Amino acid sequence: MPTSKNPLVIIGGGIVGTSTAYFLSLLHPTREIHIIEAASALFPSGSSRGAGFIAKDWFSSSVADLGALSFSVHKELAEKHGGREKWGYAGSIGVSLITPGIVAELHSSKEDERWESWLFQGTSRAEAAVTPAPSEPSVALEGTAAADMPPWLQLSGHPQVEVISRPDSTSQIHPLKFCNFLMGECIARGVHLHLNTTATAVLVSPVTGALAGIQTSGGLNLPCSQVLISSGVWTPRVIHTLFPNANPALPVLKVTSLAGHSIVYQRKTPPTAAEAASENPPCHAIFTTDEDEHFSPEIFSRLPTNDIYLAGLNSPNIPVPDLATEDAHPPLDHPAIVRLHKVGERMLRPENLEIVKTGCCHRPVLPDGKPMMGRIPDEQLGLASSIGPASSRRSSNSSDISASSSTSRSSPSSSPSPGGLPGVYTCVGHGSWGVALGPGSGLVMAEILEGRKTSADVSLLSVEHQIEQLGLLI
Repeated sequence: MPTSKNPLVIIGGGIVGTSTAYFLSLLHPTREIHIIEAASALFPSGSSRGAGFIAKDWFSSSVADLGALSFSVHKELAEKHGGREKWGYAGSIGVSLITPGIVAELHSSKEDERWESWLFQGTSRAEAAVTPAPSEPSVALEGTAAADMPPWLQLSGHPQVEVISRPDSTSQIHPLKFCNFLMGECIARGVHLHLNTTATAVLVSPVTGALAGIQTSGGLNLPCSQVLISSGVWTPRVIHTLFPNANPALPVLKVTSLAGHSIVYQRKTPPTAAEAASENPPCHAIFTTDEDEHFSPEIFSRLPTNDIYLAGLNSPNIPVPDLATEDAHPPLDHPAIVRLHKVGERMLRPENLEIVKTGCCHRPVLPDGKPMMGRIPDEQLGLASSIGPASSRRSSNSSDISASSSTSRSSPSSSPSPGGLPGVYTCVGHGSWGVALGPGSGLVMAEILEGRKTSADVSLLSVEHQIEQLGLLI
């Protein structure tokens, strides 16, 4: 059983927390790691109810390095552990069905603006993709290769069809199966999982007043030198509970929910002859805008269950429940599900499909639409400094957050390291890209917690950078 002098408690057992535990158990096999999860079941929210779509280069400049890293980590994990069979890893062909007016609007906007605007304005995620230059003709329906168009899609009218990605830059997984694989690996390496458990208080040293452990709802005290809060939309609640004297202007407290509804359809018909003839057929990702329902549907085919995932109807106004398991599966007559199914009936050859699951997940977003990660300074939480007054204002976030080409990815080196700074860390705000960015974020967080150089440059995503932008550090 792993044992070490610097145990870690991870609050939140979603894809980010689990990925961090997974990579940390590789970097430091003897380290004691605890995952606290408030729900009674594993992965009750976005980590299991998301689409599982992964992109390499659909990100703004500050997230680009992390996006490329995470895409590579997904691929390496799948190749090493049989991901196609275990969690449906496959390349994906992205297709955008859009009007000429939308194309012109995309070409006239800046890349970073496109990446952020679709998230908050309810437009198509295809806006984040790398699109052709205005002088290049987009792909007409008649000229699109048959392999680029999925057999389950039916088109009405005359949409403009544009192939916006290939399997070398986009892929697809079944997120629940992937997360279950990661958690299984964690437990096999001795990571401690505490389900139906919440963190209720911080234990502090009677001598220094610095962080010494976490008290849980079951009365269990977990000594630790580091805490990672990766609780998604519940992150502000966790911080308010554990640190009632925290600075209310902390950027991480600005996390809100962008809730998304979804329908999972099961294909009744067997694979087509073309699909059956292909050794590794790709999945498909369809992005469009529905003028009748006034939102931008997203449709994904997934392996190994041969299902189709329909989503794109998002809202920032749905109250966040106490637990992710509450209101997780809306009834078929829920207004959002009705609107989604109308789109499904128009686009998905409904005679060959049946609804097998509905979902609603709350995805954590920050005002700038980008994730945030790193160490929260002790004084911002109302804690006594655990690392000295000079160091507490300039943590490992700034010195160790640049990329290091020597760091391996899916199998990082377990060579000894000096260890990261004690204290409280967070990793949150991935929005609709949680599954795509989760493994890369977990690897980077594991490296930060160990005091190592990171595999991606996330300096502009660091907690310290955000705090300095607000002028909270004096």
